[in-house]
Amino acid sequence: MLENLPKYAVNHYLCPTGVSLETFADTVASAGFDGIGLTEAALAESQLADRPVSALRHLLAERGLSVSSVNTAGFFLSDDPAQSERNTRLLEAAAGLAPAALNIIVGAGDLALPLEAAREQAEAGLARYAERARQAGVQLIVEPMWVANAFGKSCFHSIAQVEAVFSRIPGLKLNLDYYHLWCDPDLGRVLRGQGCEIGLLQICDVDWPQTPNQAVRAPLGEGKLPVLGQLADMQRIPGAYPIELELFINQLPGRDYAELIRSAARQLNLN
Repeated sequence: MLENLPKYAVNHYLCPTGVSLETFADTVASAGFDGIGLTEAALAESQLADRPVSALRHLLAERGLSVSSVNTAGFFLSDDPAQSERNTRLLEAAAGLAPAALNIIVGAGDLALPLEAAREQAEAGLARYAERARQAGVQLIVEPMWVANAFGKSCFHSIAQVEAVFSRIPGLKLNLDYYHLWCDPDLGRVLRGQGCEIGLLQICDVDWPQTPNQAVRAPLGEGKLPVLGQLADMQRIPGAYPIELELFINQLPGRDYAELIRSAARQLNLN
């Protein structure tokens, strides 16, 4: 069961440029959510405002909010020193925001690197980072991504694949992003508590203009695959991990972020 973690949260990726973290938090709290998934942009804003992690927690606590996740570290195939620095910075932030988990996208190689080799390198990097996280007291959650991201963001694509990795690297949990895993054959099994442990469930509806290969995130109630109905049908174990609405405001031109949050809250029966 959750301990000092929110039950329902909204990821800060839905926050438009120019809207402060305080304003976004006010909107999230007034809609009935009890948490926020923090992004690098949210953390950077708090740092620029001269607010250390303790003050950031206070800002959220004043509104009855806690942190559902910290986003996103990893990309272990990158040789960019900036990525290594980013991973260190995010690990330190997550340690100060515990028990919120730190989300991991493992990264991907280019077309010249066979996927098998990329996966081996990604797992090796994850193992090293997982040891650092263990020493820092940070829970890592690993996010498999739709196969179209194989040479862009992640060479981990399925629940079964990460379960095999988890058997070799202890202490990891799954970030089950419905957008990426709605068609995974093991989705129902893990939602029923049979398999790897879930650390976060990210939700949205899924839509596509013509074929499922062109799937896009959609606000709750606006997709071809209504997530809430499917999760109910799969007998999801309630209360075991935070449920986080993940939409990206830059993918929703012309939409009002506040109304999207309020609409999701109504569908989740939060108010």
